[in-house]
Amino acid sequence: MPTPSDYPGTVFHVWIWIDPKNASEFEGHLRKCYEKVILEPECTFFEVMNSPERPGEYCFVEGWTCDKKEWEEVWIYYCSGTLLSPNIDAFRLQVQGTKPYRAPYEKATKPMWLKPRQSYAS
Repeated sequence: MPTPSDYPGTVFHVWIWIDPKNASEFEGHLRKCYEKVILEPECTFFEVMNSPERPGEYCFVEGWTCDKKEWEEVWIYYCSGTLLSPNIDAFRLQVQGTKPYRAPYEKATKPMWLKPRQSYAS
């Protein structure tokens, strides 16, 4: 059976919490963004989970072809604008952090978040 170290890339986990009354609207915005993300050549998979036992809690599991350190730097840059390393691949920043479909998703859904999103890469 393959282990995470056998995977040629990075698996990224993201949690977002919203008020369940906003689920339909949130999912509509998410669907538009999701449909664009899965077309990215670097995206190997993107799963969205929402359990009936914890309505309003969403977990995204995404597979990307970049290595963990590179992806973490891209995510930190995307979330905070802080570039950790001067040699980070500018293409990754463009592909992962500044795609035009991300801004409308963030603008529409961020006010729905009950707390800041949490994430980690493996």
